[in-house]
Amino acid sequence: MKNFFKKDIFSQEIIWSKKNLIKQKKFFLLKCFFEKKKFCKLTYIRQRAGLESNSQNFKIKIKNNVYFLKRWSRNLTSQKIDSILKFNQDLYDMGSLVPKIIKIDRCTKFQVAKDYWTLYGFIDANHYSGSNNEISNLAIEMGKFFKILKKVNKNKELKNELKYYDLKSKDTLIKIRKNKKNLESIFGTKLGQQVRNNLKLIETIYLLNSKKNNLPKAYQVAHFDLHPHNILVKNQKVVTFLDVESCARMNAGYALAFSCLKICKQTICEKKIKDLKKIKEQVEIFRSNISKSYPKINTLFPHFFYFSTSEVLRRILIIFEQNLIGIKTWNKVLKIQMDHLSEANLLFK
Repeated sequence: MKNFFKKDIFSQEIIWSKKNLIKQKKFFLLKCFFEKKKFCKLTYIRQRAGLESNSQNFKIKIKNNVYFLKRWSRNLTSQKIDSILKFNQDLYDMGSLVPKIIKIDRCTKFQVAKDYWTLYGFIDANHYSGSNNEISNLAIEMGKFFKILKKVNKNKELKNELKYYDLKSKDTLIKIRKNKKNLESIFGTKLGQQVRNNLKLIETIYLLNSKKNNLPKAYQVAHFDLHPHNILVKNQKVVTFLDVESCARMNAGYALAFSCLKICKQTICEKKIKDLKKIKEQVEIFRSNISKSYPKINTLFPHFFYFSTSEVLRRILIIFEQNLIGIKTWNKVLKIQMDHLSEANLLFK
């Protein structure tokens, strides 16, 4: 049988580098900060390793305790960070599986060397792999999570509803089409050819989706980036959902469908499922278990192809837009996103 799904960088377990960064100047200042606060001696600080690593996240050891340390982007204001942290704390207090913030001097963030930092409790767990019965437990917990997100008070600093099929994305697609003969000069030789091979499919789905209306409404706060690296699992049970910054007021259909695509793909790859009937069964496991706590998914589910491909196209067009001005930051995931369009067809049609 044909192997319809192949592993990508989101299938790889993120590891922590063995290199201790404590002697680097910016981290030495952190060491001094913790000692000044009488928080005990900072023993080591390690960075995530791997292609999908996040340079803002660190694993540190203070005396005999291990913590997760986040360095906030300098693009975020102090007020914005405070709002995100309050949102995180609200979710934690409501029983959501989100990281626990460790306060220092009763504050959720601190400043060292022009950067803002936050300390979290470290959870010794692995990222979602899709092995054994992980998908059932994940879906159950995700249903509970979205139910809580629906109840969350509106947070003024949360992102507004994400934009799909707006004039900016349409203009970006037109510019790429006009440069069809020069894609290699924009994206590089290999990626440029891959964009050319997928451009017709991108345009076709964009055109069809942009004309769709009368979609079921499920407007609430939703986490729109729950892929395998943002889900921690221990003993086949979800222990934490990461990256609460990726929450916005939106139609939850986009978030759930995109997550379903990413989670089912990972599960199918891990279990090496090749039979189309069994592939569809993974989608049904996801839907049915979420519905136990979040029945709204049953109304949204018939439109999962539209919702998932719309979110994929939004990401593709952002990467296209960046490349048109010479920014290559997310090119490493562009081929993965383009593959998602065909994968969504197998999963949801």
